[in-house]
Amino acid sequence: MLKLIPRYLLLLLFALGFGLLAYYNVLIDDDLVMLRGVQAHGIVGATIDHYDTWNTRWMSFFYLHTWMSCWNEDSSPWLYHLFTLLALFFTSDLFLRALQAKKGLNSFSSNSDRILKSGLFTAAIILSCFHIGDTWFWVNTSTMYGWNLIALLGAASITICPLRNKFVQDCLITFLGLYIGGAAEPAVVCLYVILIGVLYYKNVRTQEYRNHIINFLIGMSVSFGIALAGDGHGKREAALPDLSIIDWFIHSGYFSAKILFYHAPIRIFLVLILLYPIFSENTIKPKLSLGKGSLYAIIAWIILIGIHTYFITFIMGDYGPERAWSFISFASVMLISWWLFHYSIKIPSAAMKISTWFSVFIIGYFVYMQAKELPTYSSYVKKVKAKEILFDAKEVPSSGVLHRMSFY
Repeated sequence: MLKLIPRYLLLLLFALGFGLLAYYNVLIDDDLVMLRGVQAHGIVGATIDHYDTWNTRWMSFFYLHTWMSCWNEDSSPWLYHLFTLLALFFTSDLFLRALQAKKGLNSFSSNSDRILKSGLFTAAIILSCFHIGDTWFWVNTSTMYGWNLIALLGAASITICPLRNKFVQDCLITFLGLYIGGAAEPAVVCLYVILIGVLYYKNVRTQEYRNHIINFLIGMSVSFGIALAGDGHGKREAALPDLSIIDWFIHSGYFSAKILFYHAPIRIFLVLILLYPIFSENTIKPKLSLGKGSLYAIIAWIILIGIHTYFITFIMGDYGPERAWSFISFASVMLISWWLFHYSIKIPSAAMKISTWFSVFIIGYFVYMQAKELPTYSSYVKKVKAKEILFDAKEVPSSGVLHRMSFY
C-alpha cells in the first residue's frame, strides 16, 4: 500500500496543476481573433474565411469555432479544458482496456487501480508535450495539437479492440482520420510513414487491423487533401521563409539534435515514472534481449523525430513552435510504454522509488510556480481587456506555462 502513495501524489499534483491552468486561463491573442471571426461570420463562415485566407486546418477550426460560438471576449474557457481532460482520460482508459483485451497489459486489480492507471497515462500524454500551455490551454491551437492526440488515441483504441457494430466502427475510424487530416500536418506525414509501413509488413498479428488502418488512411487522406487544396495554405506558405537544400539539412539536423538532447530528457524521465506503474507488472518474457529491444526503440524514436523535424523545417523554413511537436510527444509515450511492458523488470526497485519521489518533487515545484505566477498574470490580462490599463509587451507578468499575451 505504501508504494501507491507517491503514485497517487503524482496524479493529485497533476490534477491540481491542470486545474490551476484551466481556472486562470483567459482568451488572448489569436483566441480573440477567432472569436471575432465567429461573431462576424458564424461557425461555418469563420471556418471558410480562415480556409481561404490563412490556415486550412478546417476540422480543428470547425471544432474551435463551435466552442467560440458560446463565448464572448470575457468568457473563461475552463469548461472547455475540463471537457478536454475528460476526453483524454476516456480515450486513455479505452486504450489501456484495448491493450488489456489483447494481452498487452495485465488486468486491473480494481476500479481504483484502473482510474489510477488511466489517470497516470493521461498525465504522461500531457506532460510529455514540449509546450503544455500552447498544446492544451491556448484554445485556438489546442484543437489542432491537443485534440489531434485525443483523436489518434481513440482511433488506436478502437483499431486494437474493434467495436461490435462494424458500421459504427468504420464511421468512427474514418471520422477520426478526417479530424487528424484536417488538424495537424506533421502528424499526418508521420502517420503515413508508420501506417503504410504496417500495411506493407505482412505479419499475421497485423492482418486483423488492416481494414481499420485503410479506413483511417482514407479519412485522413481526404481531409488532408482538402487542407492542401485551400487557398489559405498557399498564402501562409508564401509568407514563410524559404531554405536552400543545404540550409534545410543543417537546420533540420540541429533541430533534431536539440529535441534529442535538450528538450526531451526531462520529459522522457517523467513519462517513464508515470507509465511504470501501468506496465511494470507484465510477466511475459520478451523475445528480444534488453540491449536489442532498447536499441530498436531508440532507433525508431530517432527516425520518427527526423521525419517530423525535416518535414516541419521544409514547410515552415524554421523549427516551428513547440506545440507543433506534439506528435513526437505522443510517439515517445507509445515507445516508452512498449519498452516498459517488455523490460521494466530490469529497472532496480530502489532506483524507481527514488526516481518516483524525485518526480513528485519536480511536479510539486511546477504546481507551486503556477500557483505563484498565474493569479498575477490573469489579473493583468483581465485589466487590459477591461481597458483599466494599456497593454505593454514589456510589462506582461510571467504566465507560468500558459501562452503569454503578446498583443491586444
